[in-house]
Amino acid sequence: VYALQVHRDTAKEKGIKGKVIIQFLLNENNEMSDFEVKKSLGYGCDEEAIRLIKEGPAWKAAVKNGEAVSQTVKVKITFK
Repeated sequence: VYALQVHRDTAKEKGIKGKVIIQFLLNENNEMSDFEVKKSLGYGCDEEAIRLIKEGPAWKAAVKNGEAVSQTVKVKITFK
């Protein structure tokens, strides 16, 4: 946690701005896995984006023919 805080502070000090794109698998039980950074900013922003996804509002699996199914999800997070 300390290392991530140092990176976030460095990103803020350096004025790092832009988008991080994270892809992950959301299974039929609403569980997230297989996180992958598709577009990186570095300086701890990628890890912060994953943390925000994991700790944010609950995700719901897609429904097909009345049943929950696994899906790949891409999320863009903008750092300003």
